[in-house]
Amino acid sequence: MDQREQRGLLGSVVRWILTILGLALTLLWVAFWNGYPTFYPDSGTYVECGFLLETPVDRPITYGLFLAATSLGGLTLWATVFTQTLLLCITTVAFVRLFVLKGWFLPVLISAVVSGVSFLASQVMTDVFTSIMIMSMVLFTLSEKHRIRWLIVFTVTCAMHTSHLPVALLLLPLLAILTRLTVAAGWGATWKKTWGLLAATVVAYVALNISVVKSTEVFYSAHLAQTRDLNEFLHRKCPEANYELCALRDSLPQTADEFLWDEGGIAHSYPNRDRMKADLGNIIGDMLRDRISQERIIRSPLRYGTEQLTTFDAGEGNTRFPPGSSLHKRIARYFWHELGQFEGMRQNEPASLGTSLSVLNRFYRMATYFSVFVLCCTLVLMFRSEERRFVTCTVFVLAAYVINCFVNAGLVVVASRFGAKLIWLFPLLAAISIVWLVVNRQTAPARSKK
Repeated sequence: MDQREQRGLLGSVVRWILTILGLALTLLWVAFWNGYPTFYPDSGTYVECGFLLETPVDRPITYGLFLAATSLGGLTLWATVFTQTLLLCITTVAFVRLFVLKGWFLPVLISAVVSGVSFLASQVMTDVFTSIMIMSMVLFTLSEKHRIRWLIVFTVTCAMHTSHLPVALLLLPLLAILTRLTVAAGWGATWKKTWGLLAATVVAYVALNISVVKSTEVFYSAHLAQTRDLNEFLHRKCPEANYELCALRDSLPQTADEFLWDEGGIAHSYPNRDRMKADLGNIIGDMLRDRISQERIIRSPLRYGTEQLTTFDAGEGNTRFPPGSSLHKRIARYFWHELGQFEGMRQNEPASLGTSLSVLNRFYRMATYFSVFVLCCTLVLMFRSEERRFVTCTVFVLAAYVINCFVNAGLVVVASRFGAKLIWLFPLLAAISIVWLVVNRQTAPARSKK
């Protein structure tokens, strides 16, 4: 390689790095607008567990460890959101480049503008990693290189949230079937990749196992309380049963949030956590064996999962955290030098943030529905053009969105943040299809002349 070629290669690398950094900063526009990374009520638990090195009772420690490491040991939370956004950006770019090499930055830029992805990237929460996990599954299966890298990314992101495990397990056979039907690969190669992802899922479960063991009964009981299935069962069975919860059957919380988090909630009404797990575990077991409860338990996830499909507003839970709140205390303890930024952020001005979110979410919802329409139109053209890998990806992302909705809403509660985690992938896919069609149309005359 002569000196001119070396300079050209160096220039290409520099341009690529600068483009990636520019896209990452664009994806962080919500954090810059807010004046600081945004927060959800659960953020405080992640902040604390990473520094205490103790797995919380209701979630894995993985993101807490990520937060402690990427914040440089408590130096700044800006480094944390920048790192997770950089990972999101690199993964999204690789995903886009599976289909378009010319103009690959455009779909990423478009999705940053017309979707709520920046609310995910800018937030000190695990939600941003759900879409990274889904894209890494596609990249490991369809990409011709760096498969070990994407397997590692999948393993880490799968371990970020408890819901990722069932979502990944349900998607694995579908991904194998779609790949076999649309990509020129034998069953042997397809199942080899599937087994690789399955092994990575098992590794991720090691990190998730402690939190799953600690919290399964409590979270599912909260879901049953919100669906009123728990209340109905207790009123039928308590006259003859000996559950501790029977003493509170007439004052059961009406929502999962009240059940889990309120000071007067059920989770705070037992003398200790072991007694609560044992009692709730017995109730759930008996409900699963009770014919009336079985029918109700089957209907509820279908109803709530269906409702979740159209519930995906960005910025849910980005409320005010005043002095004295749990999150404020943890920021003051671990990031005391950034407390001024935390207190002065736009999120602590609910009136201003609420108005902005209302306008943005109306725009995002219209953009999402338009993106689905565009995808329906372009998929036919791309399938006819033998670009069937994109069809595979689109069907897979659609399945991932549906499964994610039913897993989260069907087992816990309907919440906009559960839908928002993946809904932004549809504007991204629509932008990819448009760029692909434009580039393909421009190159078609040149190919015909040859």
